[in-house]
Order: sequence, then C-alpha cells, then structure tokens
Amino acid sequence: MATPEQHDRIESAIHAFRTQQPALAREIIASVLIKNPDNAEAWNWACEFSATTAEKMICLHRILAIDGEDSGCNSIFVTSVNILNPAP
Repeated sequence: MATPEQHDRIESAIHAFRTQQPALAREIIASVLIKNPDNAEAWNWACEFSATTAEKMICLHRILAIDGEDSGCNSIFVTSVNILNPAP
C-alpha cells in the first residue's frame, strides 16, 4: 500500500510521462520503488514508463511476484514471453 507521499510521487511521475518527460517519470517512480519495493502500483507504472522490452519484463515479473493473482498482468507476461521466445 502506498503512503500519501508515495501516491503523490506516482501522480507526479504520471504527469511527467504524459508531458513528454519519460526520463523524469522513470526517475520519480524509481524513487518510490526504492522506498517501497513491494508497491505493485508503482511497478505497474514503472512497466508503462520502461524504455526497453527487457525493463518491461523485469517489471511484469516483479508485479507477478507481489500480486500475481490480482494484477491482471499474468496474461501480458505470458504473451510477452511467447513473443520474445517463440516456439521452434
């Protein structure tokens, strides 16, 4: 659960991303995750702000570890793995 301060930081990160400042958004969300590495909401946004597929996969894996049953990202994770590692 995010504290009010963390929630405000997440909102700031979202605003930065929406105003074409993705590096700032990633920096802000990273600061939230440093203080609360089990914040599934922050990991969801970190995934959204990720610059690479590898970063997205790390975020999805972390979300699944924290809140796998309720996150809704399980099917996204499986689809991404299948896309990145197609069957022969």
